[in-house]
Amino acid sequence: MNLNTDVQSAETFPIKLECLLKGVNRILERWTGENRPTKLTLLNDLAAAISPGSNWGALKAKQS
Repeated sequence: MNLNTDVQSAETFPIKLECLLKGVNRILERWTGENRPTKLTLLNDLAAAISPGSNWGALKAKQS
């Protein structure tokens, strides 16, 4: 696996929401079991971590 080590500061860097969506899809493909969250649950959790008080829809609206 080739890792990209040419990244900006760990404090802030631009995030493409479509990349987060692809990452969530990959996580869910591998997640098995009863406690599997919905895609929207994971996306809302990410949105709240990026912008406290936001959900996925609000974060997408901000980016548009």
